[in-house]
Amino acid sequence: MKTKSIILLGASSYIGKHLLRSEQWTSQFNIRAVSHHGIKNKQIQATNRKIEYITADLDNYQSVQAILLSDSIVINLAYSWLGGDAENLRIINNIIEASKNKKIKRLIHCSTAAVVGRVSDELVTEFTSCFPVTPYGQTKLKIENLLLAQGNKYFDIAILRPTSVFGPEGEPLKKLAGEMMGASRTRNYLKSCLFGARRMNLVPIDNVVGAIMFMAINENKFEGQTFIVSDDHSPENNFTDVTRILSSKLSIPKYPIPKIPIPLVFLGFLLRLMGRNNINPRCNYSSEKIRKLGFVPQVTFQVALNEYAEWYLASLSK
Repeated sequence: MKTKSIILLGASSYIGKHLLRSEQWTSQFNIRAVSHHGIKNKQIQATNRKIEYITADLDNYQSVQAILLSDSIVINLAYSWLGGDAENLRIINNIIEASKNKKIKRLIHCSTAAVVGRVSDELVTEFTSCFPVTPYGQTKLKIENLLLAQGNKYFDIAILRPTSVFGPEGEPLKKLAGEMMGASRTRNYLKSCLFGARRMNLVPIDNVVGAIMFMAINENKFEGQTFIVSDDHSPENNFTDVTRILSSKLSIPKYPIPKIPIPLVFLGFLLRLMGRNNINPRCNYSSEKIRKLGFVPQVTFQVALNEYAEWYLASLSK
């Protein structure tokens, strides 16, 4: 898409910081990196002089109006974790109204695969009906619906739904790696028997950043379409293989006795008791739609997992 300006809302988020580290992307556009508390990572600020850093309150319409530019692409990563429905819906409404008035070209909204919630399908696509049960998933779905209902007539919209995003400094896998290194061997053995072939639904941060970049420069009109960003096509994206790869990198010895696989139906029952959003251990999220459009993942799942293990080891010595 031919534009010189990108407005990045939620620039201090995990995905936002990784977007700003991508010199390939930042060299193509003038970028306004907008966050509520400002960007604290000085290394990011030093990467490219074409990035303008702005602190703004997205819950204030005049503030949003002031930071948007005509004919720009808006990438929305903003989410108020403490704001609930009310604040987050006000924020997206402010973004919609300001985008209409400034006549932006496209809005790329980063949602989450968690909006799908509890479904019986073992393969989730963009056409799967959504039944989120957690407040987070419910609010995210309301944001999507409001964006499509009020903005789609005025500017091009694309919605991305990444699965569980992992990478250096990210939360997914941090707890698992910590337990593998520090929890009792008996506890870890029993967990490995229970979780077994459960699908992990992980996606490397590099591939999420790549998908956002791909949508920003794509010449197609998306007209409110939704795209899942996942690596569930990777056969290793399951508990057994993820822990096997991590164990090898983290020098964790194998268990002295073979694992006894427990039927996944028991895990599904346990996940329901725990109130989890996705209780289907066999569930995969299909990224076929965005890949058919021409998106090529930046990194393979196994390479990303090895890189994460190396980062985790290095972080222990700091």
